Amino acid sequence: MSFTTEAPGALRSLATTQPDSPAAPPPSGSIGNLSNGGGTTTQPAGDQGLGTPAGTQQGPTGSFMPFIFLMLGIMVLMIVMGGRREKKERQKKEALLSSLKKNDQVRTVGGLLGNVVEVRPDEVVLKVDDSNNVKMRFAKSAVQEVVRSGPGGGGSDS
Repeated sequence: MSFTTEAPGALRSLATTQPDSPAAPPPSGSIGNLSNGGGTTTQPAGDQGLGTPAGTQQGPTGSFMPFIFLMLGIMVLMIVMGGRREKKERQKKEALLSSLKKNDQVRTVGGLLGNVVEVRPDEVVLKVDDSNNVKMRFAKSAVQEVVRSGPGGGGSDS
């Protein structure tokens, strides 16, 4: 960029081609020139009237959108994986309850040990004391595990 001096200490740019007079209008297409004589306004190319150039983001929300989608994806994944684990445990419990048979020694959710005397559709009868012949009825869902399988196998050993 080259400068010429007109007076001592005063510099003028060669890029400015208009004289230094107050009556000179600003260059066409600038923001300062909003009227083009016909009463309509003109805007420079790329300006949407918001004071920001085209292609720039309109606030901080644009940078948070990928983060929000990532968090939603992680939440969905956790729900799906948790549901699969729960389904496997439920199937294992159903297999255990359907395999109950007479003379299996089982432990209930309350920690009571007993031998299966009778298996009904919704409940099981356990013999909890051999010397007094004490029998108790429990819901099938109260059986937590098969401690020892009776004669003929079929239960799980711990």
